[in-house]
Amino acid sequence: MKHAHGVERIVALCASLMLAGCVAHLHADLPEQTSFPTAASVGKGTALTLVKPADARKQRELIGVLKDEQGSVGHEVRANEDPVVWVGNSFSAGLKQAGFNVEQVNSLADASTPIAVTITVNDIFSEFVPSGLSFDGRGSVNVVVQVYDKGQEVAKRTYSGTYTEHRFPSSSADYQAIIDGAMKDMLARAIPNLARLINRTKAG
Repeated sequence: MKHAHGVERIVALCASLMLAGCVAHLHADLPEQTSFPTAASVGKGTALTLVKPADARKQRELIGVLKDEQGSVGHEVRANEDPVVWVGNSFSAGLKQAGFNVEQVNSLADASTPIAVTITVNDIFSEFVPSGLSFDGRGSVNVVVQVYDKGQEVAKRTYSGTYTEHRFPSSSADYQAIIDGAMKDMLARAIPNLARLINRTKAG
């Protein structure tokens, strides 16, 4: 009976997607990032400035959608927080855990330390599409990070993260989980690599 009930829910959702103009508007929280793979001693107290990220996303209004097999949209998901600020705070938390003293400012001109980091956010998005009797969900995050020493760019890297899961998207929490997975995937590589770049800049 449980399986039959699940199929009924999926069929009902798919049917609703076919109705013109029938779109559910959801709002999702963006989870605070608190766990990173870098050892706390890496930064050794080095001071750096982290500039508020720039928003280069093509889709700025939404962070997620659900589509049917014809491409009609059934869910539109918006964030309760500013996604770009969320990225900046996530990098700040990761660098602090890695042992750096991080000051956050609004522009590169406001940097008070020789080493400064800028971030350009290209993508924060999640999407669910039909797959069998359920849906395939995919989250993606993409950023470009630049490291500056005394106002001169010394390094530039692109970091991407993805996360996929087969699940039924019944609430905003499902989109939250997909985006959170993509962010964690990106940060797992970005924070250790960025820490090495900063230490290399300091040593140079």
